[in-house]
Amino acid sequence: MQIRSSIYLSGNTRKLILVSQETETAEHMALKLAGCILFFKSNPVLEISVKHPALNNQEFKPDLVVLNDAGEVKVWIECGNVATHKLEKIIRRFREARIVVLKSSKNDAKNLRRALDKHEVTHAERVEILSFPEGQFEPWNRAMEESVEVFGEEADRSFNLVANGAAFSFDFVQS
Repeated sequence: MQIRSSIYLSGNTRKLILVSQETETAEHMALKLAGCILFFKSNPVLEISVKHPALNNQEFKPDLVVLNDAGEVKVWIECGNVATHKLEKIIRRFREARIVVLKSSKNDAKNLRRALDKHEVTHAERVEILSFPEGQFEPWNRAMEESVEVFGEEADRSFNLVANGAAFSFDFVQS
């Protein structure tokens, strides 16, 4: 599956092609595009090799990543399901990075927060878990097609935009 997107936000334009890996679902791709829009101003990198110097030859790679001017990980973004073990290693290895997990529902976000607490992940408070508000992910997911046009404005944790003719105006929920 692939999504060709044309994004027009706050006077800036970017064309992106998201190509799914073997195990990535349509829901995961929809979350990934949402992540690209949330971090649009920071120019997130869609594909990065584990051999990239920023990843320090470790076994994990992010769904999206924002690099600082020195080429180091500034924001590590995971979309959908992510193991607590992986988050624990990311917290330890990227001490200066912001770590964000994007979930489709508040319930999924709360479950991840509980799992982090249950496994007593050190510094779990560094993980920002953002979710779509109730009733917003399904319309977003339905708007995803092979070609997606997005127009509007984005702000820190908000969407005020139109994707393939469907309007979205909401703030992401933090858990």
